[in-house]
Amino acid sequence: MANEAFMNDLADILEVEPTELHPGFVLGNGNWNSLAIVSTIVLLDEHFGIAIDGEKLRACQTLNELWGLLQEVREA
Repeated sequence: MANEAFMNDLADILEVEPTELHPGFVLGNGNWNSLAIVSTIVLLDEHFGIAIDGEKLRACQTLNELWGLLQEVREA
């Protein structure tokens, strides 16, 4: 999965402990709001140098889906 620094920063955005993040982690329990999505866009750019569409990011329901989107964009 993603590197440790990315996961730690993502945990900060989602306001959870890094140990709480796993592939099935549900985005949207109040932690996947517009600020979190914008912050994640910036985080993805900083860590991986990629730009992801905010609507596609918003559609992710789990961390695994977010990771799949990241892989899809990286391979495009």
